[in-house]
Amino acid sequence: MRMLRLLFLGWAGLAVVTVCRPSDLPTPNSGTDLLRPDLMLHYTDRGQGEPVLLLMGGPGVPGAGLESVATMIAKTARAIVPDQRGSGRSIPADPAAITLDATLADFEALRMELGFERWTVWGCSWGGMLALDYAAKFPGSVKAIILVGSGGTSWSRYRSVFADNMEVRMTAEERTARDTSSQPDAKARDPQLAAVENTRARIPSQFYDRTKAVPALALFQPGREHYNPQAAALLIPAFEAGAPTREAAST
Repeated sequence: MRMLRLLFLGWAGLAVVTVCRPSDLPTPNSGTDLLRPDLMLHYTDRGQGEPVLLLMGGPGVPGAGLESVATMIAKTARAIVPDQRGSGRSIPADPAAITLDATLADFEALRMELGFERWTVWGCSWGGMLALDYAAKFPGSVKAIILVGSGGTSWSRYRSVFADNMEVRMTAEERTARDTSSQPDAKARDPQLAAVENTRARIPSQFYDRTKAVPALALFQPGREHYNPQAAALLIPAFEAGAPTREAAST
């Protein structure tokens, strides 16, 4: 298995996102939903050739943020972008079904459904962390891994450095918006809106060129289909619980 790591500043790898019109996108292949035991897994499938699974950052962010990446890859290969379990159009009725093991099993089920022996896995930020876990659990299914601005084997280690970098780059207005949306009364009044506003306040600090944050900000609107903070609350603790095993395996 080959691994290529690409590093740049940008929340969830969104520095590469541009606004795409529907006419700009290659026509998806047939089949955009996969029936799973506890949800319908939504995905897009574009292009022909070597298959590439694209994993969005987050957790809780739909695959729509990777449309421009999928468009680029689909010119020479086949780009498959799922709405990960707990995001977009892949949100189960029972939140308890949003688990790390089930998320990885979704990817494997999708690979088998599409008939690929192996595929390359491209992941940014949280998606890169999922790519590492998926490859560890299903090594025979992965041809290569491409990590773009990825987190590492431990969420807490990644988050502390990431948070420090954001803090020094945030404007006074952004800090005020972040702090206001973090207040208990804001969360109690409208938890979804508070989560969206908190994320929107932090996004510009994650781009070297702040003008490139505009498409990323457009992704975050009220509504779980745009951003589901519940996914982070359920998936991140499970990922961190496995950090010691991952770190031991990587040494």
